[in-house]
Amino acid sequence: MVTELTAPPHVAAFRVEGKLTEDGYDAVVAALESRLAEHERIAMYFDMRGMSGMTPAAFGKDVAYSVRKLGEWHRFARGAVVTDSDWLTGLVRFGSAFFPRIDMRVFPGAEHEQALAWASRPLEPRDA
Repeated sequence: MVTELTAPPHVAAFRVEGKLTEDGYDAVVAALESRLAEHERIAMYFDMRGMSGMTPAAFGKDVAYSVRKLGEWHRFARGAVVTDSDWLTGLVRFGSAFFPRIDMRVFPGAEHEQALAWASRPLEPRDA
């Protein structure tokens, strides 16, 4: 289940619990696209302490969305991922190597407030 969290307008913030499904992923993409329609650059916050996995359909959508956005990755300034999971930490760190323009950081669960504060910092314009 995905819950959208309260955050500054330039930040797409979510809590993911249980298995991320196709519908949950669609909700994340809708919120990201809404922010991108309003702001040149956005930040993301994902509290994934309760995430237990991802369905194959959601994973497929994630790959497809990533490919569609290749020319726009500079618009994603930073992303905070809150997790105590070793596998998710490794996945985020591995994935961030493919998107060096996005400042991705993993925070332990005890630092969830600091993670949201970091993601919420004002964004500076950046040359594309």
